[in-house]
Amino acid sequence: NVVAPETLPAGFAFEARLGDHVFMATVPEGGVAKGEVFASVINDIDEGADKASVRVRTLLDMGGSKNRWRDELLDCFTEGFFHPLICNSIFCPQIALTQ
Repeated sequence: NVVAPETLPAGFAFEARLGDHVFMATVPEGGVAKGEVFASVINDIDEGADKASVRVRTLLDMGGSKNRWRDELLDCFTEGFFHPLICNSIFCPQIALTQ
């Protein structure tokens, strides 16, 4: 079973994930509404593709700590107070958000 990410028409195919396996889910006849659960056949994501264009997708656990933040509160200043990202965040936050 797959949960529809958006309202989609019949026959629309999108990437879905079951554990570490990524596959193509196809919307059944009649389409689906956002959040609706529907049954889909698990189609290989590279089915019908030639070997030169096959995508390799590896899901990797980076091994980061789950109990604390990676950086401390003021680590954003390790590159100096006039680092472009710091200046953009202070004087032009809209530009920093687009980064």
